[in-house]
Amino acid sequence: MAPTTSFEQLAYDCRLLNTASERDGDTALLLRDLHADSDSKYDPQAWVLRPDVVLDISKELVKQEGNYYNKCRKLFC
Repeated sequence: MAPTTSFEQLAYDCRLLNTASERDGDTALLLRDLHADSDSKYDPQAWVLRPDVVLDISKELVKQEGNYYNKCRKLFC
C-alpha cells in the first residue's frame, strides 16, 4: 500500500515534530521512530526510509569512490 499524504497531514506532522523538538531531543526521536515503525512493517518504501536503514545505506555510499552515479550503481547493482 503506497503512502498517502496531503498538505494538511504534512503540516500537522511537521508541527507535531517541532513541538516534540521543543520539549527535548528524546521526545522528538521517539516521535520520529514511532512514525517510521508504524508503517515500515507494511510498506517496503517505508522500511527503506527508516532512519536506521537510511544511515546504513548512507555509510556505504560514502565508502564508494567516484561520482554519485557510480557510488549508487556499485552499491545497488
